[in-house]
Amino acid sequence: MKRGRSERSLTTVLFTDIVGSTERAVELGDRRWKVLLGAHHRVVRKALRRNRGHEVDTAGDGFFATFDQPADAVRCAAELVEVLRRAGIEIRAGIHMGEVERMGPKVGGVAVHIGARVASKAGPGEIIVSGTLRDLVAGSDIRFAERGVETLKGVPGEWRLFSVTDAGVHVPELEEPSPLDQKPRRRRSWIVGAVAAVVTAIVVAVALSRGGGPTTAAGPNTVVRIDPASGKVRGAEQVGSRPTGITFGAGSMWVVNDSDRTLNRIDPSSGKVVQTRSVGGTPTGLAFGDGSVWVPVFGETLGGEAAVLRFNPGSASDAPKVIRVPNGIQSIAYGAGSIWIVNKNGNSVIQIDPATDSISHTYGVGQAPEGIAVTDDAVWVANSIDQTVWRLDPHSGDVIARIPILTGPTTVVAGGGAVWVVSALGNDVVRIDPATNGIVTTIKVGTNPSGVAIGGGAVWVGSLGDRALWRVDPKRNTARAFARLPSGVDAVLVERGVVWVSLHEP
Repeated sequence: MKRGRSERSLTTVLFTDIVGSTERAVELGDRRWKVLLGAHHRVVRKALRRNRGHEVDTAGDGFFATFDQPADAVRCAAELVEVLRRAGIEIRAGIHMGEVERMGPKVGGVAVHIGARVASKAGPGEIIVSGTLRDLVAGSDIRFAERGVETLKGVPGEWRLFSVTDAGVHVPELEEPSPLDQKPRRRRSWIVGAVAAVVTAIVVAVALSRGGGPTTAAGPNTVVRIDPASGKVRGAEQVGSRPTGITFGAGSMWVVNDSDRTLNRIDPSSGKVVQTRSVGGTPTGLAFGDGSVWVPVFGETLGGEAAVLRFNPGSASDAPKVIRVPNGIQSIAYGAGSIWIVNKNGNSVIQIDPATDSISHTYGVGQAPEGIAVTDDAVWVANSIDQTVWRLDPHSGDVIARIPILTGPTTVVAGGGAVWVVSALGNDVVRIDPATNGIVTTIKVGTNPSGVAIGGGAVWVGSLGDRALWRVDPKRNTARAFARLPSGVDAVLVERGVVWVSLHEP
C-alpha cells in the first residue's frame, strides 16, 4: 500500500466497554479504579492475541479491535465477558462485519460506526451482533437469539440484531480471587509492587548517571536484560510497539512486535537494535531454525490470508519467502529438522519442511491448540479448550500421550529433562516428566503468566499481571518473584548467561 493512500477491505469490528464505568470509578476511588482498568486492559489484550484480533484504539474503558474472521471476534468477546465477570468487571460488546477504510494504522468507514452503534444496544454481559455478521457465521457452533429490528443512531434504515447465547467457548474456573476483592490487609501487596517498580527505575537511573548503564530505561515496549544471579536490570532497549516474541540465532537476538508489525534484530553485545523489517501482518510467534528467522503472520499479508515468513538474516533484502498456511495459526517452533506451527482454528499442528518451504504434514491435536515445543523425540502441544497437552512423535505424527491439565494450558517449553506448561488462567506452571508423560507438580506463579524459558539452572516465567519475572527452582519445585519490572512481562529467553524479557504496554 502506498503511503498516504487508503484501501478498503471486508473486516469484522468489535467494540467493548465496561458497564457503569463512571459509577464504578467513583465507588472505587482513583487508585483502585486505576488497578481495575489496568487489569481489564491486560485481559483484553491477551484475549485479542489468543483470538487473532488487532487492537485499533482504546479510550478510557473501551476497546476497538478488528478481526479477519467473524467467529474469532465472537469467541473473543465471549471469553472476555466471562473472564472479566469472574474478576468483578462487567462489560458489553457489539460486533459487525462490513467494508472498512484503512489508512495506515487507522480504520474508519460506515461499518465502524455501525459496530459502535450495535455495541450501544448491548446490556451488561451481553454480546450483540448485526444480522450481517450472524448470517456470515451460519453453520458454526455459535448460537444466537433474535433481538428484533432496531434503528441505529446516525445509520440509515433498520437493522436486525441478535444476541450471542453460546459461542462454544469454555473458560475454566479460576482459583485465584479477583484483584478487586482483596481485603485491606492485602493492599500492602499493591504498595510493594509499586515500590518495587520505583526501585527498578532508580537502579536504571543510577546506572545512567554513572555511565556504562543502559541507554534506555526499562519500560513499556522495551527488551530488558536481567542478571540471572541478582535480578538486576543490566540493560534495556526500545523496540517496536508491543513486543511479543524473542528468539536467538545467527549471533543476534530477534524480537517481533505486535502493534507495528515489525521484526527487530538486536546485537546481544550492545543490546542495540541494528535492523528493523516489516512483517506485513500481525505476528503470532517467532522461531529460529535452519539458518532462518520464521514469523507466522495473519491479516494484511496476502490479502487477509495467513502465512509463515522466512527471513534470511544474512540478506540485505527485506523480502522474505512466503509460505501460505491456513488461517488460525498461533505459536511456532523449530525442532527435529522441521518448522512446527499450531492452527487453533483447525485443531491441528502443521509441519513445514525447510528444504522445500512447503507444508509436509498436518496432524490433528486437541481443541484450540495455542502453545508448542519441539525436541528431537517429541512435539508437545498445549490445547487450551480441552485442557490437555499432547505429545506427538515428530517423525510419524503418532500421538504418544494425552495429558490432562487442570486449567487451560497456553504456553509450553521443553528441556533439561522436563516439560513446563504455563496456564494463563490458572496462574500456574505445570511440570511434566517426559519419561512417564505424567504430571510431577503444579506451581503457582504470578498473575496472568505468559512466556516461559529454561536456562541458568532455572525455569523463568514472565507475568503480565503482576509485572514480574518469576524464577522456578526445578530441584525444589518452588517459585518466587525474582525481578519486579515497570510493565507486564510477556516473552522470556535465556541466552549467553542473561535473561531477556519483553515488556508490554500497560
